[in-house]
Parts: sequence; structure tokens; C-alpha cells
Amino acid sequence: MWQEEVGAALAAGFARLLGQPDGVRRLGLTGSVASVPGTAAVLAAAVGDPRVFRAQRPTARGQRADFTSAAARILAQRLDRMDLAEALALALAGEVRGADGVADAWARDGHVLVSVTSAALARVVEDLLDAHRDPGALDASTSVPVAPARAAAARLAHARARNLTRAAHAHGVRPWSDGDASRGAALTSLVDEPGARDLVLCLAGSRDAIARAGEAHRPDPVIAHLDRTAAAHRAWFEMTRVTPRGAGAITSAHRSRLCLNDAATPVLAGGLAILGLDAPEHL
Repeated sequence: MWQEEVGAALAAGFARLLGQPDGVRRLGLTGSVASVPGTAAVLAAAVGDPRVFRAQRPTARGQRADFTSAAARILAQRLDRMDLAEALALALAGEVRGADGVADAWARDGHVLVSVTSAALARVVEDLLDAHRDPGALDASTSVPVAPARAAAARLAHARARNLTRAAHAHGVRPWSDGDASRGAALTSLVDEPGARDLVLCLAGSRDAIARAGEAHRPDPVIAHLDRTAAAHRAWFEMTRVTPRGAGAITSAHRSRLCLNDAATPVLAGGLAILGLDAPEHL
């Protein structure tokens, strides 16, 4: 489940709430609150503004949420009723909980926190593997050139990923092919391996980072995203093996790990291209 798809699920949930007979009550907008002039206009405008429901990765450590959204606080602020933030968050969490790919959703301090299923994250890896055969699918409409030093970690990560692919191929490890019925289940299992989930979540935010950079006309969102992805790839790389030890047998886990590594490659290369930089093939 891509990061922007989580935001879309929140926006759709809010729209459903407004369309339900008891939706306004569930949002905490009862009595005089709902009758305040402009309330309906504020709510209607929010439905058409995807930036309100934008999801992002949690910043606090130790949270079991994959994504968080400040949509409830933004809505409460627009209504000039910050005391309604928690009620709005509870209602949104309850509505998005049943969305496709969402494992759970809950409210905390006026934020909606969302965890997604491993199968949904596996589909992100599959999407990237398929897009790798069509590099244009990851192109951004604009380029924001920066000095190479600002993306040094991402350039190193790309070279490391390509080196890992070459080493795997030399050992006879090949990724799951498109259309292989075993690929989806194998990648779903992979997501729950140490370090893998964090890397996949970084990959799931690649399109959102590109969109943010385009909106701001600044490279900072892409640079920050590449730094997180590079760090996640290094952490994952250090705790896993894509090739068997010695004469050990090649397993489905090796093939799935190679898939994850190969899915990270176009994200790193695409981000570097947006920054006007090349993606090194060798360390």
C-alpha cells in the first residue's frame, strides 16, 4: 500500500462519514457546532483537498503504526475548534479501519495512526519490480539539481544494491518473475523479516516524496526520502543474506530478498535522477 493510498483511504472515509445520516454526529459536530456558519463549506472543501489527509511515517520511535495523519487536527483547526480533534480522529480511524490493505487504525492525540497488511506492502514491491522494466513510470516532471554531496548516502546505497544483485546472480539466485504465482506469498512473508518492513515502507513513500518536491519546487523532500531509504537499505543489508552460505541451497527467501533489493534500485535511481545525479553501478 503506497503512502498516498493511505491518505486516499482517509479522504474516502471522511467523505463516507459526511454522506451518512449520523456522520456529522460521529464527527463530534453536533448541535450549535454543526450550525456555525461556514462549517459545511469547510467540510466540503476538505473532501476535495488531498493534502488534508496526507499520510506520513511516524517520527516517534517504538510506534507500531506504519503511517500517521494529522487530518483530524487540520480539520479541527479549520473549524477553529481544536477540542474536536480527538473526536474527528476517532471517527476517521473507525472509517478507514475496513479499507483494503489496512490492518488496523486508531486515534492518538488527535492523529490517525494506520498499520497496513504485509500483503499490501508486498504489492508495493511487486509494483516497483514491474516499473523497473518501464523506467519512465518513475520519472518526475521536473528536475531539481543539487550537489552530489547532498545525496552521497543514496548514491552509495544504489551502488551497494547493484553490487548485491550482481553477487546474487553470480551465485545463481534469481528474483521471482512477473506472473509467478508464488511471488506474492513469498514477498508477503519477506515483509515480516528483520529490517524488511522498514525498507518497504520507505519505498512506499517514494511517489509522495516526488509529489511534495514538485509542490514545494525544492529538492528537500526527495533528499530526505533518499536518506531514509539509504539508511533502511543499509540496515536491512547488514542483517540479511541474499545468497546462501557456501554450497547451501538457494531458497525462496533468497529470491524474495533479491526482489526487495531490486525494488529499491529504481527508487534510489529515480530519486537521484530528479536531483540531476547519476546512480553509480559500483562502489
